[in-house]
Amino acid sequence: ILYTLYFAREFLLPIAFAQLLSFLFSPVVRALARLHVRPPLGAAIVIFTFIGLAGREAPAAGEAGAGPGSRPPPGRPRAAAARG
Repeated sequence: ILYTLYFAREFLLPIAFAQLLSFLFSPVVRALARLHVRPPLGAAIVIFTFIGLAGREAPAAGEAGAGPGSRPPPGRPRAAAARG
């Protein structure tokens, strides 16, 4: 059975991820429904907000290692900074 799951992971992982997001976002969609927002529109609002927030944070993920000590001082070549 594990052999089958290994080869079916390309199909099963997106389904599992979609189910996880459904469980995560359904309370928000229900709250919007109580505010008289139809569920399909509420789901679209939640998904687009999630994508927008994730996209907004994506550039910052590439700068995770960039701190004050990650660059050599100005005027000093990088090779000399690497040697010490």
